[in-house]
Amino acid sequence: MRPLPARLTDHQFHQRRTDLWSRLERSGDVTRATDDVLGSGRRLLHLEVTLPGWGLPAEARLVFVERYARRRGGWELTEYTYDYHQEPRPSGRKAHHWHDGILHARCVDPRSPRTGAHFRDVQVDLLEAADEFLAIHLRGEVDCSGLFPLT
Repeated sequence: MRPLPARLTDHQFHQRRTDLWSRLERSGDVTRATDDVLGSGRRLLHLEVTLPGWGLPAEARLVFVERYARRRGGWELTEYTYDYHQEPRPSGRKAHHWHDGILHARCVDPRSPRTGAHFRDVQVDLLEAADEFLAIHLRGEVDCSGLFPLT
């Protein structure tokens, strides 16, 4: 497990966005890469990738959203949403979410009508999620086995 980014300076935040964009661009077509200062000490990093990209029909979409708060002179990660959606929707989904102080996964296996609920999860870095989502894409199917329901 990669450690989550520590408190980032403005420069480090910009560098993180650039590095993530560059890394994700090797996998597919980055269709969105925004870094928005939301005012009152909040910031949003939003990246979207279409697979396979480069003018080919979309097979999957990756969506990465991180929310930060300014604390003690730096930007601290406070929430994230990392999603993998097979296209056309609803063909399958895997997601890692952290918001309202709760970590959880979402998983939708179109072959199993009982999936789609919230599952227990651990903290994940954006690049870990990206690696997992690319592996799912290469396999061609979302597998929700082994996940435990969030109680």
